[in-house]
Amino acid sequence: MKKVLAFTLLTAILYCGEFQIGKGTMSFTGGMMGLTQTISEDIKSYTFTQNHANIASSDIFYGYNLTWYDSNHMKQMQNTYNTGITQATKFFSPLPIASEKIYMPTMDYRLQGLDASISFGYDVINKDEDNYLGIAGYLGISTPWISSTKGNDPLPISLPGNTKTNIYNYYKDSKTKIKTYKLGVALYLKAKLIPSLNGYLNAIYAHQTGSISNDYAQSDFHVNGNFTSLDMGLRFQPYEGNFDLGLFTLSPRLYITAGYRHNSWDYGDAAINISGLPTVKFPKTTMKIDTNIGYLGVGYSF
Repeated sequence: MKKVLAFTLLTAILYCGEFQIGKGTMSFTGGMMGLTQTISEDIKSYTFTQNHANIASSDIFYGYNLTWYDSNHMKQMQNTYNTGITQATKFFSPLPIASEKIYMPTMDYRLQGLDASISFGYDVINKDEDNYLGIAGYLGISTPWISSTKGNDPLPISLPGNTKTNIYNYYKDSKTKIKTYKLGVALYLKAKLIPSLNGYLNAIYAHQTGSISNDYAQSDFHVNGNFTSLDMGLRFQPYEGNFDLGLFTLSPRLYITAGYRHNSWDYGDAAINISGLPTVKFPKTTMKIDTNIGYLGVGYSF
């Protein structure tokens, strides 16, 4: 699948593309031991994309998207974790039993990663290149990773000394890698508002399946979930031309865009143990990553 995506994207880039720089927020919820609340941080995104490009003069179209995400460090005070241990271990006898609380260290998280997709579809309505409604099949891959770093905040003074030593010493810096494949449907809408100015809206819903692994805990498990995306904005096209070259017509277009994009990745049954203690078990939860990004772009097509 990765080879198909790469070949299609490289071929499509020769004919049309748009580079976007975005900034917004990323929210991260659940899936990791001790992560009991939503944490949010600023994020930057760099995107090369084409929402909709018709093949020759037909109603069949394609689109692609290649986005790199990079968040700042998201810090969470992980005060306590309770009812998560299903068994005590003779190797770590100072750990509390299941009915007691385990105090977790403060953790810093940083999320980075690549998201790529292609879509092929058909225009239900196609008046011209500035007015259409298309429905497409959507195929994508997401490969984010989450770097986890233990903070240096002091522990509550009421904790037993042995408990402090064991819980904090076993936490190490680690990286959690996520790889999911996405298959779904997409809708692409564009309409002319005034000469040279268009509005557009794109919506995606896809099922995703893949794996999550953590290098320190040496855990690797399968996940399923959903991916949704909503992208809307304005496109200003100050220049366009049509040149008949005999065998084909060259139609250069230059444009700029300004828009807003919301993406959401939901991973079900995630249980990432970043403590490195294999005998510590805790319930599986839904891991959710949301991005809200405003962006500016410049694009071309021929």
